[in-house]
Amino acid sequence: MAESEAPRRCPLCRGFQAPGETTFTVDSDAGLIVIRHVPAHVCDQCGESFIDDDIAAELERMVAAAKQRRVQVEIVSAAHLAAPSLA
Repeated sequence: MAESEAPRRCPLCRGFQAPGETTFTVDSDAGLIVIRHVPAHVCDQCGESFIDDDIAAELERMVAAAKQRRVQVEIVSAAHLAAPSLA
């Protein structure tokens, strides 16, 4: 197995990461923003979620848009975003 094909290890507990989903929450003075179904790498041992940089950038865009709309509470789905690869 090539190094790029090796399973990703969790930096917290050394468990293995697998593609999955998480919920991203921002609680700020502007309001509460919850983004569900966020593609992530999820540790099979401790359950910690890790989000790829491109997904994080999209989450930042979604949060900025919600803040600009001055919502008090917003719950949205990120299911439309691409699932993470294991590479």
